[in-house]
Amino acid sequence: MTLPARAFAPSPEAKRIPERPLPPRQAAVYEYILTRTANGGRFPSMREIREHMGWTDDGHAADCLQRLAFRGKVRRLPAEKTRAHPSRRYRWELT
Repeated sequence: MTLPARAFAPSPEAKRIPERPLPPRQAAVYEYILTRTANGGRFPSMREIREHMGWTDDGHAADCLQRLAFRGKVRRLPAEKTRAHPSRRYRWELT
């Protein structure tokens, strides 16, 4: 016996899961992004995020941005055609 598809839809009375707070590193990066983009500023590059946080590798910044994107705080957009390294062929923006 199969159930109709609406049997699996959440009811309007279903409790929403509260959003968990960001871990300290992600919160620090997110605050830095917010301060840099305030008043029409541009989104910081991975290198700028790395230098601000005191990290030695751009991969830490990339990982943090991907985790913020998963949480819905930032969004990754395709960049214009470029000959840059594949990891730099996109840009980010706040959601």
